[in-house]
Amino acid sequence: MDDFRQLDVRPKTTDYGSARFTLKNPALLTEREQGCYWRLVNALGPDFIVMGQVAFSQMLTVKGGTGYQNHALFSTMRQKVADFVICRKDFTMIAVVELDDSSHANKRDKDKIRDRAIKEAGLLVFRLPSTPNHEPVERLADVLKRLDQLQTV
Repeated sequence: MDDFRQLDVRPKTTDYGSARFTLKNPALLTEREQGCYWRLVNALGPDFIVMGQVAFSQMLTVKGGTGYQNHALFSTMRQKVADFVICRKDFTMIAVVELDDSSHANKRDKDKIRDRAIKEAGLLVFRLPSTPNHEPVERLADVLKRLDQLQTV
């Protein structure tokens, strides 16, 4: 009945020695990601918001299985990060954009699993070459704008 009173909730102290937090990188996006980011922002204009480096744990959850099954499935994606998430002005997510650089060459199967999880959750997935020129970004923006117009009609 009052079992919660038996829980030890005192903070545990750990000696971290001289360990301290530092910045991993001075910029959140690599130079290539920055180039793609600005192309996306310019192409999508004021109609959409582009978010960079979004954790899958902020986008996805798992339902439908047992608690253990849901946790196990969530564990397969929770540490993944999307290069870019495209949102409407109200921050409703509509698409994930992945920038495929040379590091993706041997990860096609893993990319397919990531893409399937994103699509299963109801978002679109777009993959762009490592340093996309304006053409593929403009096509992507055109598709998103057309789809958004169809959904708001």
